[in-house]
Amino acid sequence: MNRNIVFYISGHGFGHATRMCAIINALYGNYPDINIFIRSNAPEWIFRDTLERNFHYQYLLTDTGTHQIDFIHLDKKESFLRYDSLIKQRTAYMKDEISFIRTNNIDIIVGDIPPSAFYIAHSCGIKSIAISNFSWDWIFTPYLHEYPEFEYIIEDMITGYSYADILLKLPFSGDFSAFKKTIDIPLVVRTPKMEPDELKYKLGLQNESRPVLLCSFGGFNINNFDFAAMAKKNPNYFFISFGSSLRRESNFLILPFRSEFDHPSLVLMSDITVSKLGYGTVAECVAASTPIIYISRGDFKEYPVLEEGVKNNIPSYLMPDEDFFNGRWNRHIIKLLDKISDKRLFAPMDTSGSIKSAEIIYHFGNNNLDFILK
Repeated sequence: MNRNIVFYISGHGFGHATRMCAIINALYGNYPDINIFIRSNAPEWIFRDTLERNFHYQYLLTDTGTHQIDFIHLDKKESFLRYDSLIKQRTAYMKDEISFIRTNNIDIIVGDIPPSAFYIAHSCGIKSIAISNFSWDWIFTPYLHEYPEFEYIIEDMITGYSYADILLKLPFSGDFSAFKKTIDIPLVVRTPKMEPDELKYKLGLQNESRPVLLCSFGGFNINNFDFAAMAKKNPNYFFISFGSSLRRESNFLILPFRSEFDHPSLVLMSDITVSKLGYGTVAECVAASTPIIYISRGDFKEYPVLEEGVKNNIPSYLMPDEDFFNGRWNRHIIKLLDKISDKRLFAPMDTSGSIKSAEIIYHFGNNNLDFILK
């Protein structure tokens, strides 16, 4: 008998979707008797381009996350207001979701990390597993200092999370006191599809002698930033970034967000990644031992946790915001390259989190509670 698993996945950035893709592929590779259903407000193409077998996708506003003005700045009040709207939408679609769960004989719900997933599981009376390195109540709670009238939203999040049977806690994590049981798992990260030499050839970089820097910001827009002008100010390097269409100049390449070149392979090929600190990029840099230049994410609570993670695991460097936006990158790149040349050693992290998570999900969905709880 097939096992039917539904994933409710946040569409806030790409990181939630990409790490769940790694886990779903691990399920495909080890357990052929599964059917995967995905309910998410992340774009379908992320899953189509990454997953190794067929699956059922349905767009659903499962999560609102924080409202991003751009890739590092957020609007706290609007974040609360959008979650308030989500509560109303969840109430409206709950009946349909319960019908979907029962019609498709779903065995288990997995959530990363919308509280809605666990409200649905609780209403259906089926098991659920949360997977994340943070929960939204932990992210949003500091914003109550400015907007105490939204305390009911934190309570809604905590109640939803309390319905999850277990939480699989990723490295670089925050507080998870809302969950009743947690299990630590190793890093979850997608596997590169191409070797660096193959990728360089396909990108036309096989003869490029300058350091290659991948500039990646999780699918969010960078306002008031001229990428071409920055590249022109830094001719000693070759830059790769992402945009709406393909563009190539003397020392930079813009790739469409959706292309044949998967992000983990680009990270592995690059000499340095330039990014905000988000779980997906950090995990891929740590797995590939690719150094990272990053900029501050202000008052996003996950930022210092991820900053500690990169400092402890790969050569890293914080670039001041002013220099980033003005294109004055050269001296900061040189400083990170000096760090790399010091041959500082970092112990490799365990990156088997996808396999471990798949194992737990499958056995938990198969009612093998002894396996989970031993």
